[in-house]
Amino acid sequence: MQVPAVCRKSTWHPQACRSLLTSILILFLASPAGATLPEIPRGVAVLNTVGDKALRTGILGNPDIAMISIDDDWSNIQPDAATFNFQYLDNTLGTISQYPDKSVLLRLRTMGNSQTNGGDIPDWVYTLMGEDPGSLVADPGVTYSFLDADGVTQRCIPVFWNPVYLAKKKILIAMAGAHFASNPAIKIVGLAYANAVTDDWNVPHDNTSPPPTEVDLWLEAPPDGAGYTTQKIIDAAIHQADSPIFTDGVVSRPGTTLNSASAVFTQADVGHQILGSGFANGTTISAWVSPTQVTLSRRARPNANSFMIVGRRDGLIDVAMAAFPNQYITTAVNSNGPDLDSSCLDPGICLAETVNQMAQIAYPGRYIVQRNNVSAIIPLADQASDAWVVLVDAASIGMPVAGQALGVCWSNQTSSYRMNGGNNCDHDNPDCVPGPDGLCTGNCALSYGDILQRSADHIASYGATYYEIYPPDASNLQDTVTYIHCLLDPTAPNCNPRVLIKERRH
Repeated sequence: MQVPAVCRKSTWHPQACRSLLTSILILFLASPAGATLPEIPRGVAVLNTVGDKALRTGILGNPDIAMISIDDDWSNIQPDAATFNFQYLDNTLGTISQYPDKSVLLRLRTMGNSQTNGGDIPDWVYTLMGEDPGSLVADPGVTYSFLDADGVTQRCIPVFWNPVYLAKKKILIAMAGAHFASNPAIKIVGLAYANAVTDDWNVPHDNTSPPPTEVDLWLEAPPDGAGYTTQKIIDAAIHQADSPIFTDGVVSRPGTTLNSASAVFTQADVGHQILGSGFANGTTISAWVSPTQVTLSRRARPNANSFMIVGRRDGLIDVAMAAFPNQYITTAVNSNGPDLDSSCLDPGICLAETVNQMAQIAYPGRYIVQRNNVSAIIPLADQASDAWVVLVDAASIGMPVAGQALGVCWSNQTSSYRMNGGNNCDHDNPDCVPGPDGLCTGNCALSYGDILQRSADHIASYGATYYEIYPPDASNLQDTVTYIHCLLDPTAPNCNPRVLIKERRH
């Protein structure tokens, strides 16, 4: 599927394109394809950071906390290509299951360097790509190397569209779905398709350093650069087209089992037609068995070996939607800057906007768009700019939206009040100016709870369903947690208007 006109430079007017997409969405939403799902958890979610800090009794037992966000590294889950170990996540879910009111957001971390270099990607994935997992030097077109935001950490990641990396990531998602999708506590599954370091959106795009800049290293064709195009990442995220012809098919008796090592079957293939010599007309994939095996609706001849999957949905979002049919899928979005996607109407945000709209059309109401850098100084929705517009646009076409805190508020002076722009000052009051020590005092000083609550008020203005915060805030700012719970879920038990009257400086 190609970039919709809403994103391409053309004679189309953006508002006309948005209206067309909205009309299509209405048709989808009115159709039986919109499956009934559990309600999206509303209110406060707590990130289970290092040391399982969200699994403490004080957090799990707090009725004002709706959800726990859990995760594990790909390298921990899949130490080799044939082994899957979900024990840590199973144990974590077992702990949370003792609290039936708690929902779960599940993430599989899949980026940020090879395991050898401190990242989440198993070394064997690099080996299968033909790369040395210990190398930090880019192989143009296969891997991409850059300095992290700290200016010190060197990273060497697969390019987001690398076919080997994508195939193995899809297998991980498919196997995780087979293992976890039936767990009723898991309501949301996190997914990332443009994430250079963590599951947060991150496509390095500095264009100010001496050449070759990060942008140059993306856009130049190999051997000088990665060969980046907007369409390559869109296709990695969400894609429907006839598959290539696979020539390694093996049909097992009684003729309804098809095996292939190269096809990389996922649950998203179920229902799609198989074409090829030896396959009867109208043959479809009736069930997914494993990444190398599916069941066919009709018997095939024993000598059938070459086949094509018609209209295959094979983007990461497609695979996740099918692997987790009882869950919502969420992705953190951001801007790519003005240079990488320069052919778009709005280069900074068109990649995320396009994928979001395509996901809403294909899977109406199931794709949650969120920002993972919420703070007390983000713009309110009616003042949104840059990537905050993505949340406004998503909500305008009926997509659920959510947020994650940029960092911790409690005792935040140790990290320079990251959640409030570097100090404790009331930035809504132009008269509040930091003193010689860089801080404010008196009526101009915001407490830790003030900062957390203000950040929640701001993300709530976008219509957020849930807000992910960190364990220190969940443990030490319980009054504010109650406020956020009732702000995002005002009809919840024990919530009443008085909870939201708590005075804050705005």
